[in-house]
Amino acid sequence: MTKSLALFGIGVLVAACSSSSENVTGSTGGGGSGGATGGASGSGGASGSGGASGSGGASGSGGAGGTVSGGGGSGGGCASPKTECTKGTATVCTDTTSDDANCGACNNACPTGAACKSSSCACNDATKTFCKVGSSGVCVDVKTDPQNCGACGKVCPNANCTAGECDKVVFVTKDGYGTNLGGVTGADAACASAASTAGLKGTFKAWISDGVVAPSNSFKKSNTPYVLPDGSTKVADSFAALATDPLKHAINKGEDKTPVTGKVVMTNVKTDGTFSSVSMECNGWLSTAGTDKFVAGSTDVTTSDWTDGPVKSCSSSLLQHLFCFEQ
Repeated sequence: MTKSLALFGIGVLVAACSSSSENVTGSTGGGGSGGATGGASGSGGASGSGGASGSGGASGSGGAGGTVSGGGGSGGGCASPKTECTKGTATVCTDTTSDDANCGACNNACPTGAACKSSSCACNDATKTFCKVGSSGVCVDVKTDPQNCGACGKVCPNANCTAGECDKVVFVTKDGYGTNLGGVTGADAACASAASTAGLKGTFKAWISDGVVAPSNSFKKSNTPYVLPDGSTKVADSFAALATDPLKHAINKGEDKTPVTGKVVMTNVKTDGTFSSVSMECNGWLSTAGTDKFVAGSTDVTTSDWTDGPVKSCSSSLLQHLFCFEQ
């Protein structure tokens, strides 16, 4: 009798466990309908919304046995590495590392002649460079394009761009300075400041020497012409041509394109860019003593006196000017 009751208890326990497994199986997916058919079989559905929707089912057969089938469906948003981009009413999942219409970001389209490579537009022609212009861009030859000469955004003062080099600008400073410039470095700083104030791009240095540093050993010697800030008036065809008398035009315009005439210019430089004297340079452009001297240039001539002219006295009250050359 005791043995019979024990067996009956085990049977009840097995039945209860079997019933519990069906309920779990029948509710897979969370929120469907489940039933028991054929003893212990169930079916269930799962649906969801808000980012992930899908259908799934779980069916069982033969008592407590069951085979789970189905899973998540297709979700809103895009699977990595794709990005969801919208244009108008259309929404697409795209790879912005290679999509010409969505390059690097949604709706960033590469222009004709360019393709999207590694999230950036690149020119199909290997001789061209892709330059960003506004929200788009353009493929250009930086060796000849005066709007992008040598590099994107480098605008030439005129339409001349040769081998990636613009014509170089040269001007005489509109303002005068005492001869205690702070050395050649101080003179370079004065030229840089004047150019920046006038909105001139590039690096500018003073045409000046302290008997050691001179344009011949400190300048980037241009193979393209030097022009005044108006972009059309040529001074010389190149650095080497500066040594050929005469200049094509006197250096008589300031950084802002206004005429600057009748002015003495601090130089101590020969036409070839070497220094004129080791002692006529206001003690390294640090002195305003009247007993110190400097070799002067002029804004009014095209002969060698434009740079290697008469000797003048150093002074703090007589303000002199500087020739400034783009590098």
